[in-house]
Amino acid sequence: MRSEATNQSPFEIAIGQQPLTPLALAGDYKGRSPLAAQVARSWNEQADVVRSYLDKAGCKMKKWVDKRRRPKEYNLGDMVMLKLLSQQFKSFRKVHKGLIRKYEEPFPIMAKVGKVSYRLELPPKLKIHPVFHVSLLKPHYDDKEDPSCGESHRAPTTVVKSYDKEVEYVLSDGLERRRGVPPTRHYLKMVTVEEMWSTQRAEGPATIMAIGTATPPNCFLQNAYPDFYFRITNSKHKTELKEKFKRICKI
Repeated sequence: MRSEATNQSPFEIAIGQQPLTPLALAGDYKGRSPLAAQVARSWNEQADVVRSYLDKAGCKMKKWVDKRRRPKEYNLGDMVMLKLLSQQFKSFRKVHKGLIRKYEEPFPIMAKVGKVSYRLELPPKLKIHPVFHVSLLKPHYDDKEDPSCGESHRAPTTVVKSYDKEVEYVLSDGLERRRGVPPTRHYLKMVTVEEMWSTQRAEGPATIMAIGTATPPNCFLQNAYPDFYFRITNSKHKTELKEKFKRICKI
């Protein structure tokens, strides 16, 4: 089968000639390859023919596409309509495309970015990147006789509002759970080795109990390395302190 674009078959493009069939074989064929030189010369000719047909098909496709394509240049301050994609807003993903406005209200152009992109002045509620390709823009023309002609009567774009919140308190630790991953506990602040040793030398075992009682992350360290916390304590209080720390940490 010959292609409409190249006027040749794939076998003819790759090999240089149509596949030989019993009907196409010459009766006076002699030797192993008497036509090798002719085939080698015809390959370049066939490649030129293929290129010409491809160029012809490309020009034909460009002709039909250019009928609906219009090159447009915008200047600083021009008002344009913006086409928003449903992927940019979570509220659009579950809504049928026929219920979403095709173009949003006109926005002024602030600057040109590159050759085919423009930066728009968007309201803060949209919270998207303000640079868009020229294919997403459409010029806006004011109707002097009826100014409300271009106004849309549909509901405005749904945007999830966010409010500034005040922090009531800071947790010392938190448990993060994710699917397929073991839960991970994050701690706000843990006592370093230097701070712990300096505290133990200064105030003794009583401070160790205070730190362990007030700071839950220390319970994890005391559970993992119990001997480290009792090296400088008196041997007569060692067993008693260990039991108390176990009750605090609920071991």
